[in-house]
Parts: sequence; structure tokens; C-alpha cells
Amino acid sequence: MSKQRQKIVERPWVYYIIRVLFAPLFLLVFHPKYIGMKNIPRKGAFILTSNHKTSLDQFIISARVNRTLHYLAAEKLFKKNKLLTFLLVNAGVVQVERFNKERNSALQYAIKYLERGCAVQVHPEGTRNRAEKRKQLLLPFKRGAVVMAQRTGAPLIPSAIIGDPNIIGKRVIYVVGEPIDVAGLSVEAGTEKLRQAIKKLLVKYGEKV
Repeated sequence: MSKQRQKIVERPWVYYIIRVLFAPLFLLVFHPKYIGMKNIPRKGAFILTSNHKTSLDQFIISARVNRTLHYLAAEKLFKKNKLLTFLLVNAGVVQVERFNKERNSALQYAIKYLERGCAVQVHPEGTRNRAEKRKQLLLPFKRGAVVMAQRTGAPLIPSAIIGDPNIIGKRVIYVVGEPIDVAGLSVEAGTEKLRQAIKKLLVKYGEKV
């Protein structure tokens, strides 16, 4: 992997610009409802996890989370063109190399951000669970979020997106749950605990298959 595609960005100016320009517009058009935002720490590292439904998920989350979030994104986005790569890198986005299990650089860079007191946002499903193809509330979870939490001690926070943000006029709810404790658990048990926490939020606020 080229070093130009992955680095620690202390001041992700692209993220700031996008949030300032698009968050108000997004809130005006979609009118999402936010619940449990008090569970987002005002300072210090944390790992914010959520189900993954559409390409608008990041806008839903970042529009009201008043912390800079370092997202994990698929490697293919960094290969589309040089401009997009430049923007992603300078937004503090972490590149996930899906077929590089040995180096696992995404995990390493995400942990570096957490060690600096930053916030990392993860979709444990690893891909979008599209409404038109959905057969279950959640896809199987990847283990990365739990591994990060156990290695750094950062709070692991479940959250859920309810509704379809691709349909203008349909109510979207974003709910943040209380941090869950995965210390002392196996990675597999911790990952299942996280999955159940997010599933519980989805069911409570009316999400259906």
C-alpha cells in the first residue's frame, strides 16, 4: 500500500469543511431524529459502531456528533482517482485493505488515532445491508471494533440507524446506546455482545427486515 493512501491526519480539514457545508443541508432535507446523544463522550477516545444501510450513513452520524470521527472505508474508494484519494486521506479516513489480513493496517491506524484521544467510527457489518436485499436486521459482524476496544481501553459505543435515508420524507432515527464492556471477553464473545446491543436498539425503535 502506498504511504500516500494512509497516514495519521491530526487536523482533517476536509472533514471539517464537509461537515460545515453539508450537515445543515442534510438536517434540513431529511429531518432525522436523534436519541441518546448524551452517550457520546465530549473528550477522549471512543469507538462508535453502527449498522450500515446506505452511503448516507456517515452524514446521518456526523451531522450531530460534535466530535471529529475517523471512519473506516473500503480500499476500493482510495483507488478510484487521485482527487478522491486526496480528499479521503485529508478527511482522516482509514483505508481498509480487505484482502490483507496479515498486515491489517486499518486496525493499526485506527488504534493510533485512539491512542491520540481521537474518535473512530466503525460499521462492524463491513458492508451495506441494503434494504432491497435485506434478509436479516444485521449481517455478521467483523471483529475489528472489539479488538480496538480491548487493545486501547476506549469505550465501545453501539448505535443504530432506523429508517431509510434514501427516501426523502421518510423519518430516519439515529439512536446511540450506552457503552458496552468487552474487557475480559473473548473477541468472539465481545463481538456477539456488540451485535446484540445494536440489534436491541434496532428492534426497540421499530426497525424491521
